[in-house]
Amino acid sequence: MWCLTRACALVLGLVSGLAGTAHAQTSGSLTNSHETRVSVWSLSGSGRNDLLRRARPAGDMATWLPATDPLVRHALASFPQNDSVTLLFDIGADGRATDCTIPTSRLPAEITDGLCERLMPQVRYLPALTAEGERVADKARFHVRYGAFPRDHVRNTPLIVAEPLPPSPPVPMAGPGWPPLVSLKPARLTGGLPLLEGGGDAPEATGTP
Repeated sequence: MWCLTRACALVLGLVSGLAGTAHAQTSGSLTNSHETRVSVWSLSGSGRNDLLRRARPAGDMATWLPATDPLVRHALASFPQNDSVTLLFDIGADGRATDCTIPTSRLPAEITDGLCERLMPQVRYLPALTAEGERVADKARFHVRYGAFPRDHVRNTPLIVAEPLPPSPPVPMAGPGWPPLVSLKPARLTGGLPLLEGGGDAPEATGTP
């Protein structure tokens, strides 16, 4: 039944006002106790299961995305909202990105347009290696997530941080397609290093770019 009396309308207005006040207090508390942080991480996988090592980031991934990038500025302006975007890189045998696509994104087009072109020159991976020590091409997903984090937890941390592993690995897609199930399986780490030039002290073995 719709409320038509003046008294009922007054009660509804009071309740709405209290709810609005509570929301404002909550929002204000969030603003005062949280800060924006941008986190990045990467997963690799080309569907091959004969690799000694899959492509992995060389150096600090956080430096690939400068604080002046439109995506970071958008993250700061969107506080305290949370969102993310994923880029798919083709990684060549030299560890450089040869292609980049953004499959889906909820971010404004003016933010994602040109994002691949801005990041590709910065991207450096240690190339994937076969069991024989041959450098081969691979694929990698590069994830960027931003949101409001408790200030007590991120105090003295940079605006952009690199995660060594994804906080919540995505559930592999069933059936054919990318990413394949094998992309989440660890590459073999034994048996192939002695085949590399320089053995276990080779740059490919120690992780030196």
